[in-house]
Amino acid sequence: MNSVKISEKAMKSLTSHATKGYESSYKKEVGGFLLGQINGKGHYIREAVSYNTRNAARTYWSPNGWHMKRKGALLEQKTGYKWIGAYHSHPETAGHASTRQSAEDRESHISSDYPLEIIIGVTPSPMKSPASCFTIQDSESGYYYAICAHIKDGENKIRRIKVEEV
Repeated sequence: MNSVKISEKAMKSLTSHATKGYESSYKKEVGGFLLGQINGKGHYIREAVSYNTRNAARTYWSPNGWHMKRKGALLEQKTGYKWIGAYHSHPETAGHASTRQSAEDRESHISSDYPLEIIIGVTPSPMKSPASCFTIQDSESGYYYAICAHIKDGENKIRRIKVEEV
Protein backbone atom coordinates (compact mmCIF):
# COMPACT_ATOMS: atom_id res chain seq x y z
CA MET A 1 0.00 0.00 0.00
CA ASN A 2 1.83 2.99 -1.32
CA SER A 3 -0.57 5.89 -0.99
CA VAL A 4 -3.53 7.54 0.64
CA LYS A 5 -6.08 9.14 -1.64
CA ILE A 6 -8.38 11.77 -0.14
CA SER A 7 -11.68 12.78 -1.74
CA GLU A 8 -12.40 16.46 -2.31
CA LYS A 9 -15.19 16.28 0.28
CA ALA A 10 -12.89 14.78 2.93
CA MET A 11 -10.13 17.29 2.11
CA LYS A 12 -12.54 20.17 2.61
CA SER A 13 -13.62 18.74 5.99
CA LEU A 14 -10.00 18.24 7.09
CA THR A 15 -8.87 21.77 6.21
CA SER A 16 -12.05 23.38 7.54
CA HIS A 17 -11.74 21.65 10.91
CA ALA A 18 -7.99 22.41 11.12
CA THR A 19 -8.78 26.09 10.39
CA LYS A 20 -11.31 26.21 13.22
CA GLY A 21 -8.70 24.88 15.65
CA TYR A 22 -6.09 27.31 14.35
CA GLU A 23 -8.45 30.26 14.72
CA SER A 24 -9.69 29.31 18.20
CA SER A 25 -8.41 31.17 21.25
CA TYR A 26 -4.76 30.20 21.81
CA LYS A 27 -4.92 27.88 18.77
CA LYS A 28 -5.62 24.23 19.48
CA GLU A 29 -5.21 20.84 17.91
CA VAL A 30 -8.37 19.27 16.52
CA GLY A 31 -9.02 15.80 15.16
CA GLY A 32 -11.45 13.16 14.10
CA PHE A 33 -12.28 10.10 12.06
CA LEU A 34 -11.15 8.99 8.60
CA LEU A 35 -13.77 6.88 6.83
CA GLY A 36 -13.29 5.07 3.55
CA GLN A 37 -11.85 1.88 2.18
CA ILE A 38 -8.62 -0.08 1.96
CA ASN A 39 -7.62 -2.19 -1.03
CA GLY A 40 -4.38 -3.58 -2.48
CA LYS A 41 -3.46 -0.20 -3.93
CA GLY A 42 -3.85 1.81 -0.75
CA HIS A 43 -6.28 3.76 1.39
CA TYR A 44 -9.09 5.91 0.05
CA ILE A 45 -10.58 8.45 2.45
CA ARG A 46 -14.13 9.29 1.46
CA GLU A 47 -15.15 11.28 4.55
CA ALA A 48 -13.45 13.01 7.48
CA VAL A 49 -15.68 13.57 10.52
CA SER A 50 -14.60 15.76 13.42
CA TYR A 51 -14.43 14.46 16.99
CA ASN A 52 -14.58 17.30 19.45
CA THR A 53 -13.03 16.73 22.84
CA ARG A 54 -12.51 19.01 25.81
CA ASN A 55 -9.08 17.48 26.21
CA ALA A 56 -7.31 19.54 23.55
CA ALA A 57 -4.93 22.48 23.55
CA ARG A 58 -2.22 24.06 21.42
CA THR A 59 0.06 21.02 21.63
CA TYR A 60 -2.27 18.06 22.11
CA TRP A 61 -5.56 16.44 21.12
CA SER A 62 -6.61 13.56 23.31
CA PRO A 63 -9.99 11.91 22.69
CA ASN A 64 -11.73 9.53 25.07
CA GLY A 65 -10.76 6.11 23.66
CA TRP A 66 -13.93 4.27 24.65
CA HIS A 67 -16.22 7.01 23.32
CA MET A 68 -14.21 7.35 20.10
CA LYS A 69 -14.49 3.59 19.42
CA ARG A 70 -18.23 3.75 20.01
CA LYS A 71 -18.69 6.76 17.73
CA GLY A 72 -16.43 5.19 15.08
CA ALA A 73 -18.66 2.09 14.98
CA LEU A 74 -21.77 4.29 14.68
CA LEU A 75 -20.19 6.27 11.84
CA GLU A 76 -19.42 3.03 9.99
CA GLN A 77 -23.09 2.06 10.20
CA LYS A 78 -24.31 5.52 9.21
CA THR A 79 -21.96 6.11 6.26
CA GLY A 80 -21.38 2.57 5.01
CA TYR A 81 -17.62 3.24 5.01
CA LYS A 82 -14.99 1.57 7.17
CA TRP A 83 -13.26 3.56 9.93
CA ILE A 84 -9.69 3.38 8.64
CA GLY A 85 -7.93 6.01 10.70
CA ALA A 86 -7.84 9.24 12.62
CA TYR A 87 -6.50 12.70 11.97
CA HIS A 88 -5.36 15.61 14.05
CA SER A 89 -3.86 19.02 13.39
CA HIS A 90 -0.60 20.62 14.43
CA PRO A 91 -1.19 24.40 14.41
CA GLU A 92 1.69 26.76 13.78
CA THR A 93 3.90 27.64 16.73
CA ALA A 94 6.61 30.30 16.29
CA GLY A 95 6.24 30.20 12.49
CA HIS A 96 6.45 26.42 12.15
CA ALA A 97 3.96 23.51 12.06
CA SER A 98 5.30 19.98 12.37
CA THR A 99 3.90 17.17 10.27
CA ARG A 100 5.83 14.52 12.21
CA GLN A 101 4.32 12.29 14.82
CA SER A 102 5.39 13.26 18.32
CA ALA A 103 6.35 10.49 20.76
CA GLU A 104 2.80 10.72 22.15
CA ASP A 105 1.30 10.56 18.63
CA ARG A 106 3.31 7.40 17.86
CA GLU A 107 2.34 5.75 21.14
CA SER A 108 -1.33 6.55 20.57
CA HIS A 109 -1.19 5.32 16.96
CA ILE A 110 0.49 2.03 17.91
CA SER A 111 -2.12 1.32 20.59
CA SER A 112 -5.06 2.25 18.31
CA ASP A 113 -7.29 -0.14 16.35
CA TYR A 114 -6.80 1.70 13.06
CA PRO A 115 -3.80 1.59 10.68
CA LEU A 116 -3.79 5.16 9.36
CA GLU A 117 -3.13 8.54 10.92
CA ILE A 118 -3.15 11.89 9.13
CA ILE A 119 -1.41 14.94 10.58
CA ILE A 120 -2.32 18.36 9.21
CA GLY A 121 0.17 21.18 9.67
CA VAL A 122 -1.48 24.64 9.55
CA THR A 123 0.43 27.91 9.06
CA PRO A 124 -0.22 31.41 7.70
CA SER A 125 2.82 31.11 5.40
CA PRO A 126 4.35 28.41 3.18
CA MET A 127 6.05 25.57 5.05
CA LYS A 128 8.57 22.90 4.21
CA SER A 129 7.15 19.41 4.23
CA PRO A 130 8.25 16.02 2.90
CA ALA A 131 7.47 15.25 -0.75
CA SER A 132 5.09 12.49 0.37
CA CYS A 133 2.78 15.09 1.95
CA PHE A 134 0.03 16.93 0.11
CA THR A 135 0.34 20.70 0.42
CA ILE A 136 -2.32 23.25 -0.35
CA GLN A 137 -3.16 26.90 0.25
CA ASP A 138 -6.78 27.73 0.99
CA SER A 139 -7.91 30.65 -1.18
CA GLU A 140 -10.48 31.85 1.39
CA SER A 141 -8.44 31.79 4.61
CA GLY A 142 -5.01 32.15 3.01
CA TYR A 143 -3.65 29.41 5.31
CA TYR A 144 -1.24 26.75 4.14
CA TYR A 145 -1.77 23.08 4.96
CA ALA A 146 0.62 20.15 4.80
CA ILE A 147 -1.29 16.88 5.02
CA CYS A 148 0.89 13.88 5.87
CA ALA A 149 -0.04 10.23 6.34
CA HIS A 150 1.47 7.70 8.71
CA ILE A 151 0.67 4.01 8.30
CA LYS A 152 1.09 1.22 10.87
CA ASP A 153 1.90 -2.28 9.67
CA GLY A 154 1.11 -5.61 11.34
CA GLU A 155 4.32 -5.40 13.38
CA ASN A 156 3.42 -1.92 14.73
CA LYS A 157 6.09 -0.21 12.65
CA ILE A 158 5.02 3.23 11.42
CA ARG A 159 6.12 4.83 8.17
CA ARG A 160 5.04 7.83 6.15
CA ILE A 161 3.20 7.25 2.86
CA LYS A 162 2.23 9.50 -0.04
CA VAL A 163 -0.95 11.59 0.13
CA GLU A 164 -2.95 12.56 -2.97
CA GLU A 165 -6.24 14.41 -3.47
CA VAL A 166 -8.64 12.86 -5.98
